[in-house]
Amino acid sequence: MLDDIIKSQNATDPGPLSAISTINGQDVTKFLTEFAALNSVGTIESHADWNQLMDSPAQVIQGLATIFAGGATFYPGDSITFVLENGTQIGPEPWLAVYNSPGDTGPLETGGDFYNFFVLGYYPASYNPFGDDGNDGAAATSAAASSAAASSTANPAAASATDSASPTSVADPSPSSWDNPAYPLVPNIYQADLGTYGGGFVSGYFLEDESLAVLSIPSFDEYGLAINTFSQTVTNFLNASVTAGLKKVVIDLQQNSGGQPLLAIDTFKQFFPTIDPYGGSRMRAHASANVMGETVTNWWLQNLTDEYQDYYNLAANEWMIADRLDDAGQNFSSWQEFYGPNLYNSDNFTNVVSHSKLEYKNY
Repeated sequence: MLDDIIKSQNATDPGPLSAISTINGQDVTKFLTEFAALNSVGTIESHADWNQLMDSPAQVIQGLATIFAGGATFYPGDSITFVLENGTQIGPEPWLAVYNSPGDTGPLETGGDFYNFFVLGYYPASYNPFGDDGNDGAAATSAAASSAAASSTANPAAASATDSASPTSVADPSPSSWDNPAYPLVPNIYQADLGTYGGGFVSGYFLEDESLAVLSIPSFDEYGLAINTFSQTVTNFLNASVTAGLKKVVIDLQQNSGGQPLLAIDTFKQFFPTIDPYGGSRMRAHASANVMGETVTNWWLQNLTDEYQDYYNLAANEWMIADRLDDAGQNFSSWQEFYGPNLYNSDNFTNVVSHSKLEYKNY
């Protein structure tokens, strides 16, 4: 176990450490393989599922838990018991559920409300889309489309740089850094308000003996003023690397699950200003996707106007295609125009949505 390994590093004679043999009476490899396959997010291959079981400093600094240490989606049972190869039993220990607030849930107040809305598609009877004053009240009461955005911006900065901090070099008298031993104590470059619950993610480190500069970007998920300081930090990193005479660069994207696409494009363009990267995506085309896309897109086109908050909420929904661009830079006129399907490598996919036609013009 991790605690035993850490204690053994400081012990005079720690003795041999015993590996885990079974978990809940099941072979440890089989248990973890099935646990990872059930709970991992966004991966295709089994070895990538396993990666999500393991602690990663790049994940820890973002305040994210591994799927085995708090990030599991499905209920694993009341308790967990480990048996080591030397016969030692640890547990049973209870599984603990952690509640992460989704932000404002609007008119959904009870378990029945949530079931009726997300499973059956019904709002509570008391829900008034126009509010008490006759205006569109969906902004205050719509739960489904706005909760994710609300939760992403609700946390105050619990770890941030000092007021004088800026994305500069170690000459700053109060440099900010990650409170994690996997990262150097003092970065050469850091983004303002660097911290788990702050606005900054970007930091840079110079390994001058190797003539190497390392740019760490664990996330592109930035909002507000941090979007501007993100780009400026990358600029500062490049300028300082050149000034220091460093010849090699590593861009560390460990545990980076995405975020704002323009920040990734901006970073690419700063490194390769003469190259326009291609940005496009498509979905797998199957019956369920076709029903979802046709329903949401048609609802938006035929039933909503800009007087409704859901008009704006659904405009960003992946199943609403009418405001997306094709490869020629034109809006799709309908879901079916986007849907296809097209055969690639023995599977069906939609047409491509371009993420570059307008973005590069605005760069």
